Amino acid sequence: MLSCTTFYDGDDECCLTVDSLREARVVGQFDKKFILLIANAKSSHYQLFEEPFSKPHGYRYKHSYIIAIDQHAAHERILVEFFEKECLNHFEMSSNRATRELQLLKIFSRKISLKLSRRLVPDIFNLVNQEPVKLYWLLKYGFSAILDCNSMEQSIIVTMIPRVIPQSHSSEKLLKKIIASCIQVILLNQEESNVSIIHQIMQAIHPLLESRACHQAIRFGRKLSRKQMEKLIIELSRCRIPFQCAHGRPTCTLIKITDKEYD
Repeated sequence: MLSCTTFYDGDDECCLTVDSLREARVVGQFDKKFILLIANAKSSHYQLFEEPFSKPHGYRYKHSYIIAIDQHAAHERILVEFFEKECLNHFEMSSNRATRELQLLKIFSRKISLKLSRRLVPDIFNLVNQEPVKLYWLLKYGFSAILDCNSMEQSIIVTMIPRVIPQSHSSEKLLKKIIASCIQVILLNQEESNVSIIHQIMQAIHPLLESRACHQAIRFGRKLSRKQMEKLIIELSRCRIPFQCAHGRPTCTLIKITDKEYD
């Protein structure tokens, strides 16, 4: 878990932690794009939100920080981690059941007709041509496919994929590439453990999860109530990587405020 992120203000290094988010106070929404918070942070040179201390010339200084949360990036992070857990649970449940439980396959999977040419998956064709029964291994992870020998060019027709794999936000070309990767992982690594195969499947489908999270995340321009903002911050603080969106962009930034008061 990425529990903190570091910002630099001149020579000073400030670390924003997950605890800072959990203890944050929502100030409001800026430009229908950013959620503004006040929260504690750790500093290498001074304590943030310290009591005012005396300075020359009759001034007193107090350092405060506002945290600006990118509402789209934050929600995207929340969603992608939710989709990751959903997929992981699916593959763990599916792989622990008998491969011939076709009734369960109908529950956990959905029908599709996706043609994979020999050029796209040559290693699979070499394997399946020698042992067609190998295709039954796909059922264990929620996939189903048949070998099509009737057309001019041999192909594998994928007839079912797990319901948790999103389709609607991706091109057919990308979907084919990713499904082909999943099938190769399953058929070419049968000696490996379930954990290893599931990990590789998750890596293969992650671009689809990122795309789905991006499309479903709260957009800039949407007004949020205080309750919605507070809920978003709580959910973000529970994320494994709260300070980056699904594509690696930062979800927040620190803005330093210096109050000057005359004695």
